[in-house]
Amino acid sequence: MGFDIFWLAFKDGKPLSYPRRLIEDIFGLTPTEEKRAGNVREYSDGSVLEIYSLEAPEESSLMICRPPAALEFWDALFALMRKTSSMLVIPDQTTKFLVASPEVLPHLPPDLKGEIRVVSATADILAAIDGPQERVQAYVRQIVGDATCRKDP
Repeated sequence: MGFDIFWLAFKDGKPLSYPRRLIEDIFGLTPTEEKRAGNVREYSDGSVLEIYSLEAPEESSLMICRPPAALEFWDALFALMRKTSSMLVIPDQTTKFLVASPEVLPHLPPDLKGEIRVVSATADILAAIDGPQERVQAYVRQIVGDATCRKDP
């Protein structure tokens, strides 16, 4: 599915950096996998993770191009959100800002324009993805199967 998502970390409304190694470890990236302008990892299902940035020793933001279908990726993304004071930005039909803990909310910039949601599981991230209904459902089914393919009310 052709869309990008963004991970951004904040403290008191300002960017907060985390060691690049933390991100590499969570996603299973190694320096030998660096290609082009970003880091690339292929999952066992053939889907590919491309993360842009990871050039500095510390990172406060990442761009993830065309997120892979592998559930392992989405679980790793949720783990990163749980370990950091961060949010996931999904700029689709209605921009959403997802956080994995209510404690992150006071650290976000005050001028965010969009819906802010607290997610408690990987499935909540997937349920937040909007787009043409059939395309989104097919994408989510590819990741987790029919049982969790639903739209938020």
